[in-house]
Amino acid sequence: MRIHIPESKFAPYVLEYEEVESTQDIAFSLLEEKNIDSCIILAHSQKKGRGRKGAQWFSPPGGLWMSFGFRDILPRNLYLVSTISMSNFLEKEFDIKNRIKIPNDIVFENRKICGIIVENKKNLSVAGIGLNLNIKEFPEEIKNYAISTYIIKGIEYDLKKVFLSYTEEFLTTISNFSLKDLINYYIIKTCVKGKNVRFEYAGRPVKGSVVNITPDFEILIENKGKFEIGLIKNFEEI
Repeated sequence: MRIHIPESKFAPYVLEYEEVESTQDIAFSLLEEKNIDSCIILAHSQKKGRGRKGAQWFSPPGGLWMSFGFRDILPRNLYLVSTISMSNFLEKEFDIKNRIKIPNDIVFENRKICGIIVENKKNLSVAGIGLNLNIKEFPEEIKNYAISTYIIKGIEYDLKKVFLSYTEEFLTTISNFSLKDLINYYIIKTCVKGKNVRFEYAGRPVKGSVVNITPDFEILIENKGKFEIGLIKNFEEI
């Protein structure tokens, strides 16, 4: 089926599964095989959900595991839309205050409630978005670092309704965004100015205090009076 949202320039194909290896892989395959500009894959669980640097993403039943795939959308823009739309959605839908933790987490009181990964192949970009919705407990190794809307609110939400509501937020954002506004809002939501960070740039490690994020999505830092710029995708807070 397709989803049509007023004022959205996209009407993505939507496929829903009980269990998959990875929603990312299905989204790429669909974009490659069909002459479509966008798609959304929803799964109730994943066997091999992907996180940052190849880590496996905990994706059991109860979470919202989604991939939003597009043709001819810059990965940077898709990343900004994904993080900002989800951050706004958590506040509006659940009254959950949060911040974006660069590069790919949305956190509540420093515990991850949502993870986002953007991958691209040629002119295809796919955002994997994993929201810990109705998850009641986490494995021992991550329980101190992860949290869910259920744990915060004590309420079990209708997964399909939440999916449709977030999809509307996402499609409205991606159809009407101003890059300048997204960057400015992103800086505010990351609370990153003045934080100490590290990243790899031109094959060498760099660390310092954040001065700003540029419109080209690079990060400007200062270390002992020396200023350097690096790519935000390699960035970590310390």
